[in-house]
Amino acid sequence: MRRGVLAACALAAFVPWASSALGGEASIPEETISGRIIDVTCYGPCAPETTKKPFEGHADVVITYKKTGEQVARVPVEGSKYSVIAPPGRYRIVAIPFPEQDSNCWLPNSRRLHVISGQSVRKRLKVENVCVQ
Repeated sequence: MRRGVLAACALAAFVPWASSALGGEASIPEETISGRIIDVTCYGPCAPETTKKPFEGHADVVITYKKTGEQVARVPVEGSKYSVIAPPGRYRIVAIPFPEQDSNCWLPNSRRLHVISGQSVRKRLKVENVCVQ
């Protein structure tokens, strides 16, 4: 009885790998970095609870290796949500608002993150328009 249970467990662990090797769906999950871009600009008289809203403009999300600064991905984003597939590693990620404009008003906030094999990471990115008073 005990051997039968062990054999069934071993077979159950082998089946997903066998189906992917035989042309089935891949059983290894992709590493995904996703999240929202938040605008923390304080327009006019404001209170702390009103300064966090989804960024509604066009932005690029840029991911670079933490140590070398080499760019891994640059993804255009419309609206506030983004999702990027990246290999495991340590990164810096930043949202650059309106990348087609030469404006020093938008202040991006870079964040560090560590992507582990087979896991997804969620990271909220902040931007602020420092020219608004």
